[in-house]
Amino acid sequence: MGADQSREDIEQDKIIQQHEELLSPVHVAEHAIVERAQTRRRSSTDRTARLSQEFADDASAKAAVIASEARMMRKSSRPKSKPMAAEWSIQAFAASLDEMPAAVATALLPDANMSSVDQLELMTGFENRNDIAEQLRAGQLIDRVADALWHGVQKLRQAQEAKGNELTAELAAEGEHLHGVQRKKIIADLSAQMAVEVRTGSDTVANRNAAHVVQEEMKEILAEPPERFVIDVRFLEAVDEALKVKRSVDLASVLGGETAGNLEASLPLVAPLQLSVVDLSGWELQEGGAHANAVIRWMASNPPTLNKLTVDASTAGVDVLNALLDLVAITTSLTRLDVLEGSDIDVLQLNGTKPSEAIDMRGASFEAVSAAIIASCISANPHVRSVDLDGSVLSVKQLNGEEPIRTINLNGKGLSRTSGIVIAKLVASNTTSTTLNLTRNLLDAVVVVHLSETLQKNNILQTLVLRHNKLNAIAAAYLSEGLTHGSSLKELDLYDNEIGPVGAAYLAVALKENRCLVMLNLCSNGLDAKAAQHLAEGLKQNDTLTELDLEDNNIYPKGAVYLAAALKHNTALQTLSLADNAICHAGETKGMEALCAMLRINMTLQTVKQCAPYSNSHMRRTRAKRTHPEPTYAAGSRFVQLA
Repeated sequence: MGADQSREDIEQDKIIQQHEELLSPVHVAEHAIVERAQTRRRSSTDRTARLSQEFADDASAKAAVIASEARMMRKSSRPKSKPMAAEWSIQAFAASLDEMPAAVATALLPDANMSSVDQLELMTGFENRNDIAEQLRAGQLIDRVADALWHGVQKLRQAQEAKGNELTAELAAEGEHLHGVQRKKIIADLSAQMAVEVRTGSDTVANRNAAHVVQEEMKEILAEPPERFVIDVRFLEAVDEALKVKRSVDLASVLGGETAGNLEASLPLVAPLQLSVVDLSGWELQEGGAHANAVIRWMASNPPTLNKLTVDASTAGVDVLNALLDLVAITTSLTRLDVLEGSDIDVLQLNGTKPSEAIDMRGASFEAVSAAIIASCISANPHVRSVDLDGSVLSVKQLNGEEPIRTINLNGKGLSRTSGIVIAKLVASNTTSTTLNLTRNLLDAVVVVHLSETLQKNNILQTLVLRHNKLNAIAAAYLSEGLTHGSSLKELDLYDNEIGPVGAAYLAVALKENRCLVMLNLCSNGLDAKAAQHLAEGLKQNDTLTELDLEDNNIYPKGAVYLAAALKHNTALQTLSLADNAICHAGETKGMEALCAMLRINMTLQTVKQCAPYSNSHMRRTRAKRTHPEPTYAAGSRFVQLA
């Protein structure tokens, strides 16, 4: 018997070790990946935080550029004095008219065909001034001079218009040139400011080199003639290019080391991050990966031109995925996200950029990381009221508590892993619901990763029902973590799952430290004597649990002995159910005797329920057929009910 016991203990220890190996690194990493969606990403380096602040919204930088341009334009638009006109006089004007002499001659001559001799005689024949005046009046000199002057005035006007248009064109060209110079100066100032910003914090070699690279990258833009920047489209393009240079150099500095040459060599690597479609599936994004830090900083900048993003969630590290969760919650440009887990994710519909009260994603295929992303988006969406991920419509407002309801009952909905993760994330912020019933669904350990986080954040939830799901030892490990770190849960119902002895060991750890849980139901979970031993160790240090249900397991007499020994020192437990556990297996009485002896010492425990000596394998088939009553053993003033 001793040798058998030793072999059994060794086998159980091996199982525990195997499950602990399962927890690390795969499940531990999985837990870390999705361990928060509403709590924003943990603090990063000072340089990362600075980048997020600088580039949270490129529109702010552009607004500053436009404001600077407006100020310069107001200064340049002040009235200027008109240029002095050249010297001019009517005398010179009249003298310049070819028609004026002809008008005088025509007025004096009575006959235009007079010979030169006759004309000379006419002029010398005038006796006095009055004769000349009389002749000019007769020859209509006034009208003829007026005609000549009018023709000259018309020519003068035409000349002025031509000169004015030429002057206006000259002034316009000068204004455009000045406008271009002003805009070019704005871009030059922006370049200088960016060079200063990359040196902020300390005057290290790396920062000085980063400033130098910014200036080098801006040379081509600043070499363009000012007239190019008069065109609004080109000016705005230049501003965007300048901002991209700053972002690229800052990201490259993460990869390039402390030399300017390395920084420049890294620029082509980060250049794809400035495109509208970015594929990171081949990048080294694991913990400590060569590209991880640069991508984290890029995501923190909320790139405004990003439309489609591909990330391999299976190889990305925790920090990268956390940065991604933050990005999807705030982006207004990322339309499609592919994490290589199945269907693409419509980010803008989920985060509310494209408002919709009902989101229907039936037929799509998602895994754990996709589900966490969906939850992060929905948590930030102020418009959505319902979401359907697998044929069951979930009320978002009830789950997050905006529509108060005491009990969230999702019993028998056939909820998948994706729905389970979304539910867990939304309930984490619920401040009104006290009961969450997830009985008869398809939930597994991955969902419990998120439920564990919910238990640590939500101090209102008191009852969690997870009956008839697919929870194993890994799930128990995460539940134990949730119960250990600040949970206010009072009742945990795990009836009909697959916790097993190793899962019981994890829950026993929670019993040692948790001071809120009063009811734990582990019926039908494949527990054996070793599991009972683990739970007994937990009960020795627990002073809050009042009800423990271990019905329909395989703890046998040996398990009962472990429990009885522990309960001699427990002063909190009031009800212990051991029905259908073969306590009297093969006629052994030591289990029953140990329980009776314990009850003579423990005055707190009021009821112990124990089954008839049937093996557990036949329990479900024979329970309904048993008609004979079981005896009741007196134990002091209390009773052991052998149901």
